[in-house]
Amino acid sequence: MKRFYAVIIGLSFALVSFGQYETIDTYVKTITFKKSDGIPEIAAKITAKSNTDKEKLRAIFAWIAHNIEYDVRSFMTGRIPKSEPMDVVQSGKGVCQGYANLFEAMSQAVGIEAYVVSGFSKGYGYSDRKRLDNSDHAWNAVNLSGEWYLLDPTWGAGHLNEKGKYVSSMQEKYFLAKPAFFVTEHLPEDPAFQMLPCPITPEEFLKDSTEVFKIAKNKKACYSYVDTLNSYSKLDSVLQKVATAMRMYRYYPENTYMPAILINQAAYHYSVNLNDTKLDLKTKMELARKSLKYYQMAENIIKKNRKPEGRQLYDMVKKNISNVERFIDFYKDK
Repeated sequence: MKRFYAVIIGLSFALVSFGQYETIDTYVKTITFKKSDGIPEIAAKITAKSNTDKEKLRAIFAWIAHNIEYDVRSFMTGRIPKSEPMDVVQSGKGVCQGYANLFEAMSQAVGIEAYVVSGFSKGYGYSDRKRLDNSDHAWNAVNLSGEWYLLDPTWGAGHLNEKGKYVSSMQEKYFLAKPAFFVTEHLPEDPAFQMLPCPITPEEFLKDSTEVFKIAKNKKACYSYVDTLNSYSKLDSVLQKVATAMRMYRYYPENTYMPAILINQAAYHYSVNLNDTKLDLKTKMELARKSLKYYQMAENIIKKNRKPEGRQLYDMVKKNISNVERFIDFYKDK
């Protein structure tokens, strides 16, 4: 009886949610665009009938679900398709990175703070694992006046059936999803984006989804993810990379590739202008020292990664360190 009751409750929620946005869901199916329209113009038209930020998010979510088809060929062959927002719109296809990038870009275009979240998933082809390897999925998080929400525009648009054929069907459960449910299938590399009172561990995520849900629902508070994410949102984009990378690494030290990538990107932000003739030497030296600090952080994280992509990243980071050290040595006494 309890199981039946739970099913009825879930169904009722889905029906209420659908009814709440029925007008918007219908409207987005009628929109046409000019060839010259970019993401800002497209997003403005999609959300033209929306009165609140949640309605804007729903309009974007529904439009993507009805207009972007999952690129099954790329997924099956391992080919990485173009994932920039306009590429996804123009092709009408994408994989998870493209869906998430597009959702982020459209949300930001209408004034909503949105992020792409990378992590591990229990999607098509998932089988029981004993450990997590590389992250394999991307989705979104949004901030509405200090309240944080999770969405998956890829899984929200449809799914692959047992034969590997894409079935287009908008899924309510991935729109403004409940964190305890969402984490049964999505484990973000950055634990703050679990949006739970206390993050579940990678080992707990590998359990059966029913068990994961119970664990997530019964977690007692050990920190405030709201405070963490609100502080994160106030950082500039470079320091956001560093903050999320360090949370990733502390949470799951075996996961070294993405944290090192993000910190290497932060370092590059400071080093890229070292040859800019418009900058004075003092400014350049400050940039060089900042970049060196972050390149060395990236080196310490990635140095034990023995996978081919890890070795390649390590070699690149070492080369970057060498270049910046030479710059500092050359100009330090001038």
